Amino acid sequence: MQPRKYSNRIPCDDGRPLTAKDQYRIEVAELSPLTVSQELNLVEMARSGNRDAAFLLVESCLPYVLAVARKRAYMTNLDALDLIQAASERMVKYLEKAIWSRYPSAYLKLVARHAISCYCIEYGPPIRVPRTSYGRGKRAPVVISLDAPRGAGALLDLVEVQG
Repeated sequence: MQPRKYSNRIPCDDGRPLTAKDQYRIEVAELSPLTVSQELNLVEMARSGNRDAAFLLVESCLPYVLAVARKRAYMTNLDALDLIQAASERMVKYLEKAIWSRYPSAYLKLVARHAISCYCIEYGPPIRVPRTSYGRGKRAPVVISLDAPRGAGALLDLVEVQG
């Protein structure tokens, strides 16, 4: 089995070239999922040193990577192709470890999902965590008294919640 050769640009119906994102979606949609026996054969060939078989394992995980990247791109307003690239780089980096794991494709999918999460944390918008809420969307009014005596329960004495 040889890795797929990707075409340069696939034209649209009206003759215009597709965007890179659309072209990638079309090419990944053409990938057929591996059966269990095909995956086991690829793992055995990869363990014996066949790099093409190892990269076919990575290629079989690309539909999953595309789905996760599209969801995260929508949630974080990041470019899906950047997320896919980060996941693909991390999968290639951990390919040797995945080959010798018990479930190689599951390991690669886990690595890809982790890479996408790390990329979103590093380059995405900050996550806003609200303070404690009181009831339904209302914040509890907190008054901090600086004149309170310092004693055994100093921390409890400093904060009064008005009700």
